[in-house]
Amino acid sequence: MSRDGAAWADVRARAVYALPRAVAGPEDLPASLCPLALEVIEALLLAGLPVHDTEAADGEETGVELFAQDEPDGPVLRLLWRQHPEVRRSGEPWAGVQGAMHRALRGVLAAHWLRVREGGDPDDAPSVLPAQSPAP
Repeated sequence: MSRDGAAWADVRARAVYALPRAVAGPEDLPASLCPLALEVIEALLLAGLPVHDTEAADGEETGVELFAQDEPDGPVLRLLWRQHPEVRRSGEPWAGVQGAMHRALRGVLAAHWLRVREGGDPDDAPSVLPAQSPAP
């Protein structure tokens, strides 16, 4: 989809609406990560993935939750798949679904040219890194 026209404007509007509701502790999201968080939510919406809604009714919280994580080089954006609340939060089926969704999220992010931290366990929640500043 080109970033022109009404369809793109609709995705952007949905992302802007979803941003404060998709972030765990939106007051904790540094302003420097807000543009990146919007890009991530747009990518999720374009992929047809649900975005977590902290204000959803009980039982409707399934989706991708975003949160800021402080790191030595500055904050990064973490993505965590939230399964339906009725799913037991442990055991082989739960862990298998979490790992599969986190690997899928990495693929969606890469398809949208977003930088994901490399290394580590691919089943872990991915970290999205801010774009690198061009070298002077």
